[in-house]
Amino acid sequence: MRFLKTYYLLFLLLFVFIVINLCSRSSYFIQEIYIPVYEAFSVYFRGFFSIFPFSIGDLMYIFIFIFLAYKLFTLKKYWKTNKKGILNFIASGILIFLIVFNILWGLNYYRIPLHEKLKIENQYSQDELVKVTHLLTDRINIIHSKYAKNINDRIETTANTSQIYSNAAIGYQVLAEKDDTFLYKNPTVKSSLYSTVLTYMGFSGYLNPFTNEAHVNSLMPKNNMMVTASHEIAHQIGIGPESEANFVGYLAAKNNTQPYFDYAATSFALRYCLVRYPFKDKTEFENYVKKINPGVLADWQHTRDFWQKHETFIDAIFKFIYDKFLKLNQQEFGIEGYSKFLDLLIQYELNLEENK
Repeated sequence: MRFLKTYYLLFLLLFVFIVINLCSRSSYFIQEIYIPVYEAFSVYFRGFFSIFPFSIGDLMYIFIFIFLAYKLFTLKKYWKTNKKGILNFIASGILIFLIVFNILWGLNYYRIPLHEKLKIENQYSQDELVKVTHLLTDRINIIHSKYAKNINDRIETTANTSQIYSNAAIGYQVLAEKDDTFLYKNPTVKSSLYSTVLTYMGFSGYLNPFTNEAHVNSLMPKNNMMVTASHEIAHQIGIGPESEANFVGYLAAKNNTQPYFDYAATSFALRYCLVRYPFKDKTEFENYVKKINPGVLADWQHTRDFWQKHETFIDAIFKFIYDKFLKLNQQEFGIEGYSKFLDLLIQYELNLEENK
């Protein structure tokens, strides 16, 4: 009987995999059926789970971990005599995960690419990178001077974490006035119960795909929290690829009417540009950095010190695992895909300059 059940479960796994694959290849299914359904139940989920001041999704993970640990410990005793039962349990778990994950969120990875929807290019030349880097450098100095008493001061919002989370949604209200792609109802952004663990793993936030709650590492510097909250909200509205979520999070923070969000967004974008900037040598890099207000550099150093203080081998392990997870979910660049948002950012900024 268990032998038949095993084959039945493996057949179901194959069937579900084929169905998901076929659905993901159908632009009509994703755009006309899945997205409207996703938008409806994600709004409902956020509305329901926003009632709770703590993360229900994080508690769910704890209960699942305890259940799996107990179940595996129990089955381990019968490994030699009940291999079919153990295989059935694993196959059932994978089957449930595949179905639930893809229905509740995973199929968002197959939406029409954002650059096609916004009608902007998704690649750039070295000259274009240089131009946008200079543009962002000038902008960060202007914004920094707006908030700081002098150019040497490091600035950071005085808002608490709850205010940052609620204010992050304002940026999406601004974006939605021009494009309902960015419509965001029932804001639900919370501090992760695992913030300490996240810090040692090197992660700043995540979306729970089963409850649609956005989570932020509440221990990191507040300037980083503003961009992270904006990034995770992008995932909530169905933006799958990390490069696109980075770009939408940047847009939302940049256009946010609340203080400091524009500074956090521009600082975030400029740092990515500087990593890709074609500096000939260290001297050229150091000379260029002198153009940036010392207070901005002090802010970057503050962030760097925070992450370096908590850097361990766990960071590398989990980033390796996460990289593989992203690649399995149609993100060919893995973690490197986060920086691919420059493709969108640079063309967007150039278009803004041309239309001034």
